[in-house]
Amino acid sequence: VKYSAVIPVGEEKETIANVIQEVKKAGVEEIIVVANGADEVTVKRAIEAGATVLHYKQRLGHNVPRAIGAMYSSGEICLFIDGDIVISAENLRPYLEAADQGIDVALNNLECLLDEVHPIHSVSTAKYFLNLVCKRPDLTINTTTAIPHAIKRGVMEKVGYESLIIPPLFQLKSIMYGFNVQPVHFVDVARTNRIRKEHMKVKGLAASTQRILGDYVEAMAYYISQTSERGEFLPDIRRHDLLFEVLKNE
Repeated sequence: VKYSAVIPVGEEKETIANVIQEVKKAGVEEIIVVANGADEVTVKRAIEAGATVLHYKQRLGHNVPRAIGAMYSSGEICLFIDGDIVISAENLRPYLEAADQGIDVALNNLECLLDEVHPIHSVSTAKYFLNLVCKRPDLTINTTTAIPHAIKRGVMEKVGYESLIIPPLFQLKSIMYGFNVQPVHFVDVARTNRIRKEHMKVKGLAASTQRILGDYVEAMAYYISQTSERGEFLPDIRRHDLLFEVLKNE
């Protein structure tokens, strides 16, 4: 199999059939739907649409279905999307084509959204900061947190399927291993995403924002553990010298 698609679903009975139809039109041969505590109607419609369904009656936790679906898949290139946003085949093909042409991790290019929200959203700040830390400022706010994206099998095997549970950690490791990570095409998933309870701000930050920011903190902690306390950024030698002089003269 050349192309696989992994689609986690919960309660997506209104959209799942159309999502699968567009993925098929894009040329994907193997479609794996991971039913993450999904309702029976969603599961039934996914099967009727021709997908292989991995059915877990209890919710596994965010992004866990992606890792499971990726492990189960067999394609050389794996496309990751969600079951609640119908993305046209025309907007899915660029990710598959980019992976065919040598890009190891093909990202959704959301950079144009940077100019639309002021001040910058906390999640976008975390994305940008992580890419800066990885010495990839060119990636701006583009990470594997956003769908759609396509990843080559060799990357997943090298980085580890379990890292897909923490998308920014997967991206960080991909960059550290020297894989070619690039934004390739824009799909507006910010305005088309269904508003859920976890997206609503109650006190301070919305639950979804807290979860995503936690993922970035975890990625940063890993990076520091693998490099240095400054993440390989140069220390201010003069600052240390001045402190030494002050202490010496005390």
